[in-house]
Parts: sequence; C-alpha cells; structure tokens
Amino acid sequence: MLWAAAAAAVLLPTATAAARPDAALPQKHGRVDLRRQANVTIVGAKDLDFAGRSSADAGDVNGDGIDDVIVGAHGVDGPGRPDAGAAYVVFGRRTTAQVRRASLTARGFRILGPAAHSSLGISVAPAGDVDGDGLGDVIIGRSSSAPPGAGWDDGAAWIVYGKRDGAPVDLATPGPAATKLSGPPTFGTMVAGGRDVDGDGRPDVVVSAPGSIPAAVAGVAPGAYVIRGSAERTAIDVRAAGDRVITLHAPEYVNALALTTDMNGDGRAEVALGVETDLDAARMTHATSSTLARVVYGRPAPATVELGDDLGHDGFVVRAPDGAYGLPDRGLAAGGDVNGDGRGDLVVSQVDAVHVVFGGPLTGTVDVGGSTELTIAARPNHGFGHGVAIVGDVNGDGLDDVLAGDPAARALGRPVAGRAYLMFGRRQPGRVGVARLGPRLGFWLAGAHRWDATGYDVAPAGDFNGDGRADLLLAGQSADSANDARGVAYIVYGFGPRG
Repeated sequence: MLWAAAAAAVLLPTATAAARPDAALPQKHGRVDLRRQANVTIVGAKDLDFAGRSSADAGDVNGDGIDDVIVGAHGVDGPGRPDAGAAYVVFGRRTTAQVRRASLTARGFRILGPAAHSSLGISVAPAGDVDGDGLGDVIIGRSSSAPPGAGWDDGAAWIVYGKRDGAPVDLATPGPAATKLSGPPTFGTMVAGGRDVDGDGRPDVVVSAPGSIPAAVAGVAPGAYVIRGSAERTAIDVRAAGDRVITLHAPEYVNALALTTDMNGDGRAEVALGVETDLDAARMTHATSSTLARVVYGRPAPATVELGDDLGHDGFVVRAPDGAYGLPDRGLAAGGDVNGDGRGDLVVSQVDAVHVVFGGPLTGTVDVGGSTELTIAARPNHGFGHGVAIVGDVNGDGLDDVLAGDPAARALGRPVAGRAYLMFGRRQPGRVGVARLGPRLGFWLAGAHRWDATGYDVAPAGDFNGDGRADLLLAGQSADSANDARGVAYIVYGFGPRG
C-alpha cells in the first residue's frame, strides 16, 4: 500500500485518515488536487466494483462519538452471487495510523447483497437512529431486475442497524441486523433518511419507486414512500404497511430524491422528488417552463399525496424557465441551512447552473434562474451539477456550504478527470460563476486521473476525523488512469473555526 505525503490510498475494505496542520490544508487556498491532496482515499477492491457510485455520511454507526461514512459498491460479487452488490461502512477516526485489511473488524464492516444481480449499494443514505438504541443506522437500496423471459421482481431496501463491531452483514440471512423494506418494481433505486417527516420525534426513511421509461411495465407507478422510524425490526411491505407509510404518487418518472431539514417552520422534514424532463417534447409543445422538482411538506402518517403541478398547501413545485436544461440524475439535494435563516434549504441543478432555493413557507411555484435564490453558474457542458450536496459548514463561518460535481470536465490537463466545486454559504441571493470560487468564496477539486469522472456523486462526510468541522465526500470512476471502474471515494477535511 503506497503512501503520499498528504493522503493515504486505501483498498476497500480499509481506510486511513491522514492528518495535516490546518494551515497547510490546500482547501484553504482555492484548489485541491485529489491525486496528492485528498485526506482520505477509499478505493474499490477490484475492477467493476463501482465503489463510491453512491456514498453518504452515515452518522455515528459504532457509537464512538465520531461520524462514519457509507460507500456503495453495486458491482461486488458475493459467493455464488455475481453482482450481488455491497456497501461498506467505514468508521471515522482521529488516528493517523495506517489500517490494513486484517484490521477491518476494528475499522468498519461490509454489507453484502442478498442474491445474484441484486446490485445492492446502488443507493445509500444515513437513516438516523431509527430504532432508538443510540447508534446511527443506514439505509441501502438495490436495483430491480428483469431477467430475459421473466417479469420484473419486487424492489427492496434494507435498514441496517448500527453496531460496535466489524462483523460483516449478509442480507441473505441478516437476522436482527437489518430490516427489509419491500415494494413495487424499481422500489429501492433511491433512498434517503435521517429526518423526522411525520413529527413523532423519531427519524424516518424514504424510498423511491421511480417508474420506468418507457412506462410499459405493469404496476410500476412512479413515486416514493416514507416509512416511519420504529424500534420494531420486522420486515415491511409498503403496499400493506398500514399506519407506517406516507405514499407519494408522482405523475412522471422520478430521477432524484432528497429529504430536507424543516423548510416551512412546522418542525417536520420535507420530501423532495426530482423530475425527469422530456425537453424535446416540452419545446415542441411550446411549454413555458419545465418542472425540476416537487417538494412535499411533512405530515403525520398514514397519508397518500397525489403530486401534480399545483400542490396547494401540501408543498411547492420548482420550475426552470423555457429552454433551460432539466434536472440531471443526482441533481437534487437538501439538508442544511446555506443562508443562516434557521430553515432548511433545497439545491436543484441544471446542466449549466446549480440553484439554492432558500427555505420558507413556500407554496405554488418557485421559478429558479431569477434573483430570489443563490446560483452557482458554469458554461453549459452537459456535466455540471450531475451530483450536488449541502455538506455542512466546511470553513467554519456558521453557514452550510454547497458542493457540485462536474464529472465530464477536464482538470489539470487530465481529460474527463472531473471536477467538483465547493461554494461557501451566503446570506444573500445572487449568482456566482465557478471561475470566481477562490479562497474567499470557496474552492474547487480536481479529479486524480484521466477518465476518473470525479464528481459523479458528492455528499457530506459528517465530521469524519472528529475535529469538530464538517468534511466532504466525492466519488470517481477509478483510482488510477486504467479506467477499470473499481470506483473511488475521497474525503476532504473541513477547516476554520470548530463548530
């Protein structure tokens, strides 16, 4: 295992954190080269593992007081289970000591998919402390599949409960370590969690069933399901779950999912669903705008909400102006307070701009691209904004920051190495070009190798190294120029005054 002066390269399932004096962190000076300057590098164990294609902060899963991360690797093979998929919980740490494979049981654990071609890890998210035992839990989705000559199988996601040891979890026989959530085909493609939607004081999880394009699969209706947190570790089918579920029916394919901090001041989290837009059809019909997302306000369970172009008092619709690019996959994020007004904010992206919609008692339609939100702008390149996140207060100014990926970009002479841009939170609306993101406004991160496509997925990392500052997490295609799709996830530390 090779070491660089500023970073530790790690083969999953291992991870190492390398500490540096705060003043020496390159993120303080406007640019981070992930080849040499990432603080933690987590690399897929073999070709086509796709590690990091979905990744997230996990909360404190093992109860040691330090935040952990979860890294999906949906291409992992299990014993007799090709493409079973897996997810790795990597424990945060204050130490700078190298961690080898043999020490994994002290540094994290693997969660293995239940069957061949289940592609577990296609989506991962923190679940919060769902069962109330004081440990952070995670939620992991799988991909529905349609074998030749067979119908689509039911979708599924699993809540995997926090634990203090590093023993692996096999979802073929999980016992009390996990709860299976079942639903219609495509259920489990996207997951979110860790916030209280129904107002009962316990965090809930949300699982989407995006639908299909074309919509030719009987029984596949687009939408999402909010499942109430509970101490009961019993399997749930959302189609027959009684008072445990809030059902959201969407009128079109859902391509992104986010769970926001309270936006309207009622003490409940909100659910945001991204919309797959047929831009050519919109232009042919002379549509004046395209829908990017629908936000549904939290409410008690059970409930069913039909989502349309006017949500009334149930929420609001986010639209882009005529001719604008629609929402890319992973182009929706929520969670923090970017402008410091005490309400949660929402991030929606287009291919040439990322918009922060400030929280408030919003109803009707919110049109982005104007003067009422914060916008990060780039030249149209069909890649910027593919992944977005609110990552916490990275620079210690009291405002949460926004991270936006640009996986198709060239960086430091490396074709398709990818970039990501971190914009510090701001109290006022306005428009900021990515070229202006120097040390005062933010910084940018360069993918480590050509074809790395860094920024495909971006996420908060919580406080991974336990220094009281928010850290950030971003993923790429490969850890070297071989373009082998092992996958890689990078953690970059926050700096400035401690939170």
